[in-house]
Amino acid sequence: MTTETEQKILDGLDALREKVDKLEAEIQRSNERLETYQKASQDLIRLVTTIVTGASAIVILTPLAKVVADFSAKSLGVG
Repeated sequence: MTTETEQKILDGLDALREKVDKLEAEIQRSNERLETYQKASQDLIRLVTTIVTGASAIVILTPLAKVVADFSAKSLGVG
């Protein structure tokens, strides 16, 4: 049989155990949210890089294509 003091200690330990369990669950949820945020950030960076690369290619290739077309037309005697 436990004394009143021992029972209070056991009740306190049970309360602490419940709080620790809740904190573990909160930490797990926070970790999952962080992983989701990191993945979204990586995906966004990949998308922006693709857009910038595509835009750069257009800016560089459009004038180059015009020069090549003009050269081809002159060499073929067209225009």
